[in-house]
Amino acid sequence: MATDTGQTEGPRVSVIIPVHGVEAYIEDCIASVQAQDLASLEIITVNDVSPDDAQQVIDRLAADDPRIRPMVLTENVGQGFARNRALEVATGEYVWFIDGDDWMPDTGFLSRAVALADTTASDMVRGRKLYHAVERKAGQPLRLVPDEAERRFSETRAGIALADDPFVLESWHFWLWLYRRSFLDDHGIRFALTQMEERPFVVEALLHADRISLLAVEATRYRQRAQSTMRRARTMEDNARLLQNLSLVVDSFDKAGAVDRTSPLRAHLNVAMTQFLEIIFFREAFADVRTRSQSDRDAFWRQASAAFRRAAFTPADIVPGLAGQNDAALEARAYHLAVAGLGADDPAVTALAVDFGFPPEAGEVPDAVARTLADYAAHRPGAHATHRNASTVVNYGLFGWRLWGLAPMLALVVPRAQRAAFRAEPSTYAHRHWARGAALAFPTGDPARPFKFWMPVFARILAAQGLAGHVPRFRRDPVKFVRTLATPLERLAGRLLFPAGELR
Repeated sequence: MATDTGQTEGPRVSVIIPVHGVEAYIEDCIASVQAQDLASLEIITVNDVSPDDAQQVIDRLAADDPRIRPMVLTENVGQGFARNRALEVATGEYVWFIDGDDWMPDTGFLSRAVALADTTASDMVRGRKLYHAVERKAGQPLRLVPDEAERRFSETRAGIALADDPFVLESWHFWLWLYRRSFLDDHGIRFALTQMEERPFVVEALLHADRISLLAVEATRYRQRAQSTMRRARTMEDNARLLQNLSLVVDSFDKAGAVDRTSPLRAHLNVAMTQFLEIIFFREAFADVRTRSQSDRDAFWRQASAAFRRAAFTPADIVPGLAGQNDAALEARAYHLAVAGLGADDPAVTALAVDFGFPPEAGEVPDAVARTLADYAAHRPGAHATHRNASTVVNYGLFGWRLWGLAPMLALVVPRAQRAAFRAEPSTYAHRHWARGAALAFPTGDPARPFKFWMPVFARILAAQGLAGHVPRFRRDPVKFVRTLATPLERLAGRLLFPAGELR
């Protein structure tokens, strides 16, 4: 028999389920909520103009369970705004969100979450998401993939403040939290976006919460469907929504005073911005944007760089060890280089960082490349500066890393008495002793000079080889052209020739 906790007047929890295209899953989702041993709840389903027969399933279940309150919208507003509509009519003391294709594996979760919220006076209580339940094809068995971020949430923590743990923000998911409904209403916390809507909502809520709790019990089993947003081809609308997420999150932190480096919430801002750096630039978004028109690339860059600069985010603020990070790129300081480019409003620098984040098939990023990246992250091309070891560093521009890679070989032609000076500062040595050749191959001024020099030469070679039809494509995007040549060896050569990405 179902048990209950706490008050008897009105439901303890309003469970809100947006419904769109989930006919095959909605019954299992609702059944998992009905099976909770907290009987005092209402289940608000919001049919967001679903194109299937999901509503028939809901109506059948509602006929046997008065706790189910179906809502049917007449216009498609999207998941976020559908939840807002449900919040307007919810009567529960607490609110729990779950999507129509997910389910709750632990029948005792809601009762334990409510009890913890009651005893600690928490505005928010978090449950765990141990797995992505990945669906290869509809109807086939699910593959359970562990969630890396959950390593932070293996212990129950009762009634803490957000400032106590910046890594609470490592998990993006707003739907892992039980919210006190009066808390959401008092602060006007609602979904500002209707797709890719997660981060602004949970950040805004956490920044306003006086007390939160973490419950080490699995709350929701998340289903990643074969046709989900995460697995389809990206659109510019997806990229725009991601930047909207970023901007709204920076807004929330800025209002909370977290941009100030003395703020106890500054560490939380750093975690959030490091995550956005990874998601925007070292996953699909930036790669997709680089295939778009120049105007699309420019607009994307303006918005992204403005948000990172508004957050006063520097290479020193990058937080290592977060779930999903590209460890090789982090160790090569590609993340640091990307942030340096954002701070300097220099897209070519960030493009270089992204390219180093995905090194050639030949192997790992050489140590010499990593050293050059570390220098470049702090200093612009052509600049002189003092390194951490107090020696003088010449920053040799986007192409200078080649000199580091060639240094062991070039040292063989350097007089023995001069090899120590060469190894300490190969760029300075090259420019002093091999001035003409070094200025072309390893510029300290214009990093695009070799690229500009060789571009017409390569165009002539293509024409001479009977490939004149390819010349317009080469001139339009020579980097992409060279890097997509026929064989792996040719592509590697193209990467070595033009490491910087989109130089124009």
